[in-house]
Amino acid sequence: MPDLMTVIAPSLIAIVLMVGLIRLTGLAHPVVLDNEKLVRHAIEEHFVDEPIERIILGQDGRCALVLMDTGTPALVRALGDRMVVRRLTSSMVKSLSGTEAILNLKLRDFTWPRARMVFENATARANAQSLIEAQMANHSEAMAHA
Repeated sequence: MPDLMTVIAPSLIAIVLMVGLIRLTGLAHPVVLDNEKLVRHAIEEHFVDEPIERIILGQDGRCALVLMDTGTPALVRALGDRMVVRRLTSSMVKSLSGTEAILNLKLRDFTWPRARMVFENATARANAQSLIEAQMANHSEAMAHA
């Protein structure tokens, strides 16, 4: 049986070289959520025929908050060269907290357990946080009365 390091070391070196070559050649094109058009496209792809009321872009280009006409908020996250979209329902969000201009969400999703959204200031973050909490509370009440 060959020594484990003689098998693993060349593989790790090859992986590091491939990643380096991809970065040097410019083949990696990570998505930056810096305009509403990208976010709108992602939402329309996931939620066909659901009108969008408002889009709030994060300051760091990693996340965007989307408010649907139905009142349900959704979160769009840049992940490599793609985007991930999740509805923010009371069953999806474990906790929601914010400090200064940063909103932290803990999600009940093992593929995306935490989200961090950066706003332009503490007031914008507090407004977005209140909006999400209100929509989740309204949705919970509607489900309880159904």
